[in-house]
Amino acid sequence: MTTLVPRSWYAGPIFGWPVILACFVGMFATIGPLIYAVYGLFVIELEAEFGWSRKDMALALTIYSLVNAAANPLCGLLIDRFGVRRVLIPSLALAGFLLCATGMLVSELWHLILGLSLISIGGIATNSISFTRTITAWFDRRRGLIIGIASAATGVGVAVFPKLTQQVIAAFDWRAGFIFLGLVFLVFLIPVVSLLMRNDPADVGLKPDGAGAGTGEQTATLPNDEGLTVMEALRTKAFWLLLISIGLATFGLWGLLPHLVPLLVDRGWTVEDAAWATFAFGISMAVSRVVVGYVIDQLFAPAVGAVTFMLSAIGFAMIAYGGIGWPVIVGAVLLGIGIGAEFDLLAYLVGRYFGLRAFATIYALIFIGFLSGTSFGPLALGWTFELTGSYDAFLPVLIAFSVIAAILFMALGPYDQYRARFTGATTEPAAAPAAE
Repeated sequence: MTTLVPRSWYAGPIFGWPVILACFVGMFATIGPLIYAVYGLFVIELEAEFGWSRKDMALALTIYSLVNAAANPLCGLLIDRFGVRRVLIPSLALAGFLLCATGMLVSELWHLILGLSLISIGGIATNSISFTRTITAWFDRRRGLIIGIASAATGVGVAVFPKLTQQVIAAFDWRAGFIFLGLVFLVFLIPVVSLLMRNDPADVGLKPDGAGAGTGEQTATLPNDEGLTVMEALRTKAFWLLLISIGLATFGLWGLLPHLVPLLVDRGWTVEDAAWATFAFGISMAVSRVVVGYVIDQLFAPAVGAVTFMLSAIGFAMIAYGGIGWPVIVGAVLLGIGIGAEFDLLAYLVGRYFGLRAFATIYALIFIGFLSGTSFGPLALGWTFELTGSYDAFLPVLIAFSVIAAILFMALGPYDQYRARFTGATTEPAAAPAAE
């Protein structure tokens, strides 16, 4: 592959750093978390200008997520067939143009629903699937840490974008807020990702982890044609446990996020102060992704996931019963830890349990559980508000879902159980990777 970036940059001194940087920049504004993080700001503005109900605007977000869920498996198939770059870069451009168009054209509720649906389809490859597939191909020994570093950018984005978008809306209007987000894709993300992103280390004459680059070092990474097929993955317990547990966790975590600002405003907070709670949420999410990424390289990842989802349950309880004081901020931090962990865990565990042969497609199918949670969680909270005038009645359900997700994670079992069954590989008894 002809590239403006020399091979030596990818080889060292930090192996693959241009790819890490490209993934970090790309995940800074991955479309799903970005929309969820800023949507509460637009809800308040649209409610004031058009009189649309929060229930109806939550429905728009649910449709957005359902469209995303439907498109995600096709995106995975395209990435497995054509590679990340050929799918990702056009998707970044479409997401940018559609965000700008939504800001300029929306005047009816159905315009908002259509705009979000088109953004969901056009920006489908800007979600985590593209970046986690790339990292999984480039890294094995420190895969969890690299996923954590790159995906920490999403937490930074969740922390930063509500504040920036709120300032743009305050200075201009909500339409300018959408246009601002679109320009981030067009002016910032596309140049960086186009210049630095490479599908596979073989594209620049390297091997995963830099193995063999004059050191004789070997890597345990599976080649791209090894691992389970989609049909084989569908016959495993781990596939269904991951799908259900991630769906339950995201129902609460991402269901509450777009309602967090309105919930706090209803309790008497100003919009500016409520945005600080979202900021705390995002910062803890970013820190969690790096820390959890490092820890799952050392410890059994399902156990780490169970702990983080139990922390999420505590966070929901603090928001539910913490009134308007510091417990709400602490609760937001704990929820940020949960959201930060789930991306690391999903990408890491798909690679460990199922290999690389159909990684993007299997990841996309399990991601349907994630998107189902993000679809129906906001809607359930919106309906609760419409029926009761408050979000509080539904928060105990979110506590229970987080606890169930933690229990299901503990039932996943050792990483190599299915690889031995379907590829004939030798099963190793260790349930967790050895610390280096």
